[in-house]
Amino acid sequence: MKKIWVYILGVLTGIVITITVLFIIGISNRQHTPDGLEFFEEVGDVMDCSSYQVFQALEDGYALAWEFDNGYLPNIAGPVVLLYNEDGTPYYDQQIVTASSKECFYQVGIYRYPTKNGIKRTVPIIMLME
Repeated sequence: MKKIWVYILGVLTGIVITITVLFIIGISNRQHTPDGLEFFEEVGDVMDCSSYQVFQALEDGYALAWEFDNGYLPNIAGPVVLLYNEDGTPYYDQQIVTASSKECFYQVGIYRYPTKNGIKRTVPIIMLME
């Protein structure tokens, strides 16, 4: 009888340890952010543009985008920005993000990253806020 209890406790301990490890792995994966992010302590300047078009969606609510002039064409020669969505809702490629009359894009930090050609770039991190 004693061996059965030892066996049952061993199985239960294995289950608890497995669930704990999976929980820790899940939390660490959820909090992954791209390297090179630097957020300001306070919200920065208001951006002049009111629309941006995503050209590369990243994980966890980030996307590289460029200005979308007059709602007709993307300004691919203009500055690139990193869009940040605080609630983590993902962006998708070619998505157009437009500020409503009560909202503005604010610079909240900077993002440093290397391009595919190895060129180091620094772009503003912007966020849509009221």
